[in-house]
Amino acid sequence: MDIEEYSKNLYKIETYYWWFRAKRKFLIKILEKLKPHFKNYEKLLDIGCGAGENMKQIQKIMQVVGIDMSIGAVKFCKKRGLYRLINGEAECLPFLNESFKIITAMDILEHVDDDWKVLNEISRVCKKDGVLILHVPAFKFLWSDHDIAVNHRRRYSIKDLNQKLKKSSFIIEKINYRVITLFPFGIIHRLFLKIRRAFNKNHEVTIHRPKVGKLINRFLEFLIFLEDIFVNYIRFPFGMSIICIARKRSNL
Repeated sequence: MDIEEYSKNLYKIETYYWWFRAKRKFLIKILEKLKPHFKNYEKLLDIGCGAGENMKQIQKIMQVVGIDMSIGAVKFCKKRGLYRLINGEAECLPFLNESFKIITAMDILEHVDDDWKVLNEISRVCKKDGVLILHVPAFKFLWSDHDIAVNHRRRYSIKDLNQKLKKSSFIIEKINYRVITLFPFGIIHRLFLKIRRAFNKNHEVTIHRPKVGKLINRFLEFLIFLEDIFVNYIRFPFGMSIICIARKRSNL
């Protein structure tokens, strides 16, 4: 999918669709817990800020700077009243060393060609003892047409992410799988797509974000909200996504 068209679609749905709302609520809860440990003047960097709804909510509790490779995404952010924005790439962040105390990269790492390079760039601009919050899709065997349609390069396991973060000077404080109850449906859906592809190799590759009614949308958002409460306390062996909180080593 064209990245500018994707930004336009994201602008339309990220305020109400259950997937984005639940993930955003979880992120805000994490930031609210972190905020007392940081000074008011310290800024958060939102890498891959998309159409800006996350950034809009984050700025209610702390200063935030957004960066996205899509000029369309930056324009949509401005439509939301956001102005601390940069059109740039995660592989070459246009900031000085140790510029930010908190960095978020929510479903960004899987889109880049060289995730090592991005993590090293994040480490460079992150202050010592600073925090990185990552969210990525889980498990290679869940790869589907959706991943292709939204230009994913890979999916991750906790082991993969752990190894890469350690080599990038980060120490993982918390890591867990998310979206657990929908995991079996994800497997069934992927199997269905593989069977369909076997019989129709020319089928159209599309984004799999099913339209749902208001009640189902609210139910799914609430379901994931309940899950995320337990994610804070129970280590799950599987899920559709991975949430990770890591801290940059202070002894560099």
